[in-house]
Amino acid sequence: MAKNKNNNLRQITLRRLIGIAIVIPFIMIFFIIYAHYSKSYSQQLPKTYSLILSKGINPNNTENSIPLMWGEANNNNQYYVLMRDGQYFTKFDSNVNYYLDTDLVPNATYSYQIYSEDSQGKILSKSNLLTLTTQNSVYNAVVIKDHKNYKTYSAFGDSITQGYETTDSYFDRISNYLKNKEATQSYNEGIGGNTTYDLLARINGELQQENPDLVTVMIGANDIRWGTINNPTVTSLDYKNNLIQILNDINPSPQRTVFIFTLSPITGWNAPGFTAGSAQRLTEFNKIIEGVANKFGIPYISLNGMYNMTGILNKDGLHPNNIGDKYIYEQLKKEINLYN
Repeated sequence: MAKNKNNNLRQITLRRLIGIAIVIPFIMIFFIIYAHYSKSYSQQLPKTYSLILSKGINPNNTENSIPLMWGEANNNNQYYVLMRDGQYFTKFDSNVNYYLDTDLVPNATYSYQIYSEDSQGKILSKSNLLTLTTQNSVYNAVVIKDHKNYKTYSAFGDSITQGYETTDSYFDRISNYLKNKEATQSYNEGIGGNTTYDLLARINGELQQENPDLVTVMIGANDIRWGTINNPTVTSLDYKNNLIQILNDINPSPQRTVFIFTLSPITGWNAPGFTAGSAQRLTEFNKIIEGVANKFGIPYISLNGMYNMTGILNKDGLHPNNIGDKYIYEQLKKEINLYN
């Protein structure tokens, strides 16, 4: 009985050993294959190399420009992509390693980062984040003209400046006031439907022709309107950069007084082009206007008081009526008389 029991134990042990002997090679093969493919996969991962982005040494920062330079990525990249303030700015071929960023605001801070990219747009490496500040403008302390009278006034804008659906626009009122007070020649350069892009396309020619020593700017309602909530035609960064370029083109100085308006209220959000995010963009754009004006050292004329008023807009909920235009005129007149 004991002998049969021992024989059974030996047979069970033998079978276990045989099973283990059979399984072990399969386990070894599995780990060999796993190690091989893991190694191959790791070799296929894109290698990353550190990119060093630094301030260029020639020229130095100015009021309106910042020089940038970076080393080679050494990863067979096809392009360098420059990001500014966290958003795509421009792209360069792989043989370019220097850029002068221009048309900037005086005494303003900008952040930059450079990416290397392959031909398919895949990011291969990123640089450090570099933050730099432009120099102070010589006009920051004295941009308002010390004058006896304004010879020429130009008002740049869209349909609100043009005087759409009003019989007594703010431009008509202020131009009559300046004509009686100082014999000023006034030009209405408000065009209905204009965005900041449209204004940029025409402003230099009009400035050259009119050579105004007083300028007002009111632009932005149409920039808010078009596109979708997630993909606006004019982004907030576009709007900010366009405003900066517009003011650079106007060139505020002791010889040219410049005022910029914040945007008047909008209630007609059901009008074509507006989206669910338009009201938020109106608030954001007004903050951008104030910030850009402060950076240039020019006065901005706040129309925030209109937001607490009723009966100031036409039935479209976008264009001021005579009452609204009178309020805009009074704010502009008050600002002009501060420096007159």
